[in-house]
Amino acid sequence: MLARLRELATLPPQDIEPLDIDEDLREHAFDLIPEHVEILHHARLAKAKHPPRPANQNNRKVGRNDLCPCGSGKKFKKCCLN
Repeated sequence: MLARLRELATLPPQDIEPLDIDEDLREHAFDLIPEHVEILHHARLAKAKHPPRPANQNNRKVGRNDLCPCGSGKKFKKCCLN
């Protein structure tokens, strides 16, 4: 359904082969899209081996006066802060 909705939304009308369900899809798209996105999201989570972790969980915070993590040897405030 999502693929067909995408075709209806992006292709020029002359390039679309009409189907019986097109009018129903156009009429109910606002209800169908969120429902199918949620289904896809749950399917993706079910396939994931590990639950997602916060991106910065293992990264320590760099202070202004610490050496810059880029490896330049300068203090962070004089190198990559800005």
